[in-house]
Amino acid sequence: MIRGGNNIRAAIFGVNDGLVSNASLIFGIAGAGVHQHSMVLLTVLPFMAGACSMGAGEYVSVRSQREMLEYQLDLERSELELYPEEEAAELAFIYQARGLPKKKQKRWRI
Repeated sequence: MIRGGNNIRAAIFGVNDGLVSNASLIFGIAGAGVHQHSMVLLTVLPFMAGACSMGAGEYVSVRSQREMLEYQLDLERSELELYPEEEAAELAFIYQARGLPKKKQKRWRI
């Protein structure tokens, strides 16, 4: 199992997004007729800044989402240990809400 693959995907997506945004900026500057030596500097710096910014932002977003999910799973585990009957009733309610007929439900032992 590959762990962290979603973070890598998100970081690559963020980098690509930053690169496309900055490429548009650079093409606009080039179209304005800026001197060739200035163009090199104006090309490299925005690409690096944008790619790093977007990649880091997307990484933080996915990481915080994962941390929230882990917190919710831990909370459910502790509730399952403390209140097994209530959690079984909650699960039955969820299945009923999703359309599973009540007569087909089996009583789960926890």
